[in-house]
Amino acid sequence: MDIRERVGLRVRAARRGQGLSQSELAAKLERSIDTISAIERGISLPNLETLEGLARVLGVPLRDFFDFEGQGATPKQEKALAELLTLARQMSDRQLALCLELARVVVRAD
Repeated sequence: MDIRERVGLRVRAARRGQGLSQSELAAKLERSIDTISAIERGISLPNLETLEGLARVLGVPLRDFFDFEGQGATPKQEKALAELLTLARQMSDRQLALCLELARVVVRAD
């Protein structure tokens, strides 16, 4: 998976986490739906101005689009990690602690 695909997965997860459609996101950024679709599918890498707009509209730090600590992850794992990160940002401290404990139980059970 290359950087365009990784960034695209992160953008899609953040957009879905905010409950926005591609057309709604495109309108907020004053970009075309085709542009948003190409970014999310890893066809094109957004320029800096678009990245800044994505971060602002989606409510995520810019660095999150490029934080690839799990670079050895499969595409399926990378997609799940991006979605988990988006969901975690929306949780209260209590909810996050419960999810973390649940994840630990699942890992130990395997």
